[in-house]
Formats: sequence, structure tokens, C-alpha cells
Amino acid sequence: MALKTVLLACALATLAVDQASASLITAATPEMNDVITFDEFDGTTTTHITSQTLTSVLGESVSFLSTPTSSIGPVVSAGSTNNYNFGANGLWDASKRFIATDNAGSLQFTFSTAVQSFGAFFNYYVNPAQTSNLRGFTITALDADGTVIETDTVKFLTGGGVNDGRFFGITSNSANIKTISVTDGLVALDNLQFASAVPEPSTLGLMAAALFAVGFVATRNRRQ
Repeated sequence: MALKTVLLACALATLAVDQASASLITAATPEMNDVITFDEFDGTTTTHITSQTLTSVLGESVSFLSTPTSSIGPVVSAGSTNNYNFGANGLWDASKRFIATDNAGSLQFTFSTAVQSFGAFFNYYVNPAQTSNLRGFTITALDADGTVIETDTVKFLTGGGVNDGRFFGITSNSANIKTISVTDGLVALDNLQFASAVPEPSTLGLMAAALFAVGFVATRNRRQ
């Protein structure tokens, strides 16, 4: 009977791990040790594109898709100051490397291996005449089957400075985030950070205790 109880505890611990749960975050977690900086892009060959393969500092491959088009690095064009204008939210200048929609559209990033959490430094266009009625943009995390894990609409004002913005991301209780989608706005992001699976301490403790109990019961039964 005792062994059955312990096995039930193990099953419940596994169930706790399997149940998907995710939420919006506004600061990077310590586990986000991989990043795509976009620093290698100067805009000369990555302006007005629809797809690109990106590589993180730790060698993770990430596939990028855009609808309709986006640009990576400063927008290079004749007579351009290479500033990306966010209206009431200021601008990002040519010293900054980032990815941005050319018009209101979507940015989609698909990881070669699913991750547990991600985040980035964002800014988006705000009409100076509509600062009291912000529309925001939407961040969505999807699993390998395309099922939505978490979706959030974020809104903010930066004060109109240069290279300003806010950090947003999504974290899950398991490494089930395969794709990130950013939609519903004229949006730019920099320093896309992410982390692989990081088991929750409480879950690890529960499972360790259950496994210890299994060993204890088995040893006691052998002695008897």
C-alpha cells in the first residue's frame, strides 16, 4: 500500500510538470543566457525582406518570417537619416541594430528547438494625436502544433526619447514554446533573449522526495 501511495505521488508530480502554464514577463530571467543581437546586420542586404535565418550567440538557429516585409539593421536608402521613427515613442537611430516591420504587420520567430522563455527590448509606433488611447501590439507564444500557449497585448509610452523602449516576454513552465509571433502594430525589437528548459525547484523537490520514498520502501520490503 505504501509503495502505491509513493507511485501516486510520482504520477502527480509528473502531471504538475506536464500541465502547461505561461505568463507575460517585463524583465529578463537569469536563465535567458542566449540572445540574438542583430549586430551583424548593417541593413545593406536585409532591408524589406520576408524571411531570414538568424543565429544566436550560442549557435541556436532561428527562422524568421515577416508579413508583409521587415528590415534588419538600419534602413539604408538614399537621403535617409537611418532613424526608425516611432511617433510619440521617439526613435531608434542608426547606431542601433534591430529588426522592425516596414509597415503594420507581423514578425514571427521559430526556434529549431523549443524554449521555455523568451523576451526582447521593444518599441512601437504611437500616433502623437492618440497618446490617450493606445492601441499597442500583441505578443504570442505557440507550441510545435501551432496551439497558442499565451498571448498578451502590451501598450506603453516611452517619453519620446532616442533608443528607448520596454522589455516584454513570455515564460512557460516547460520548454514548449516553438514560435513567437508579434502582430498588430508597427513594431521593432532588439536583443531577442531566450532560455531552454529550467525545471521548477518545487517540482524537482517533489519528484526527488517521491523517488527517495520509492527507494526507501523497496529497501524495507527486501529486509522484511
